[in-house]
Amino acid sequence: MMRPKKPNSYHKNSAHPPWFFKDDQRILDDKEAVMTLLKSDTLTKADIIDHLVDKFGFTRQQGRLLVDSFFDEIYAHLVEGREVKLSGFGNFLLKDKKSRPGRNPKTGEEVEISARRVVTFRAGQKLRRQVDERQVV
Repeated sequence: MMRPKKPNSYHKNSAHPPWFFKDDQRILDDKEAVMTLLKSDTLTKADIIDHLVDKFGFTRQQGRLLVDSFFDEIYAHLVEGREVKLSGFGNFLLKDKKSRPGRNPKTGEEVEISARRVVTFRAGQKLRRQVDERQVV
């Protein structure tokens, strides 16, 4: 079953994402299509699956399997304590935070915030540059 598109959320007069219009009035390359989508909406796993289905002719099941496998691989590496580096995109880093004193904002009571390991993302130089160039003034 095809997931219904959000009306008028992608394209001026259409419910379809920009990459749907392959032979239409405007041909977008992949980077532009994704940037257009990001400007107008939150990019979800379902959107990525839809893009794979539209662009490469995968079935929805194949697209879902590919996307889930990609994220499962990242997840597994991070859980194992290994960092993930995606060239041209950025790095997922693991940082160990020490325990520290904190305060319950509701009661004002002092509490100990326990030590923990967190995942952070550091955008790569190429991504930062492209995001900076697309700033809206």
